[in-house]
Amino acid sequence: MGRKFIGFLIFIIVFLFLVGCSSQSNTIAVAELSEREEAIISMTTDKVFVYEFQTEDGYEKLDIWIDKYESGKLIEDNGTQFGAFISEEGTIILTIVENADTNQNEIQIGILDEKGSVGSTFYDPVEIDFGSSFNGWGPMQDLQQIHDEEIFLGSVVYTNGESIRTPNIAPSNENFSDELAEYELVYIIKAKFY
Repeated sequence: MGRKFIGFLIFIIVFLFLVGCSSQSNTIAVAELSEREEAIISMTTDKVFVYEFQTEDGYEKLDIWIDKYESGKLIEDNGTQFGAFISEEGTIILTIVENADTNQNEIQIGILDEKGSVGSTFYDPVEIDFGSSFNGWGPMQDLQQIHDEEIFLGSVVYTNGESIRTPNIAPSNENFSDELAEYELVYIIKAKFY
């Protein structure tokens, strides 16, 4: 009986250790969506970014904003910043809908957590002809650690050229400034936890 008990105790200790190590605290990652969720989203918006975050260490607030670049130049204060108090776990949703009639993008940012949801809508006038331009977009690729610095979440690029390659724009890239200049309009989506 003693050997079974010790074996069982070792099993429990190893199990608890593995569960504790698998916890992804202070992280943010692209959310895994079901086929149904993806279908619903694709019918309601042009572009969507969905992230899940888990925090500890006293993070209570989250700011999300978009840096806007036109032909490689940063446009100061484009008015697309949103902040909210958060729980330890939650979801960030950012959508962009192109409106060719008014030549603007409707940008919606929302945060959902156990306390509920909060969001805001911004309208960004653009100098792009949506009918004759190309665009590409993509979220960050890897799980990221949350720390006291801004975090790159993704990018959207527009060009009036005849084609577009898959954008791989990230502020950490060595040729970031050169990459920005290749496009007429670039949105860099960022976040910071406090």
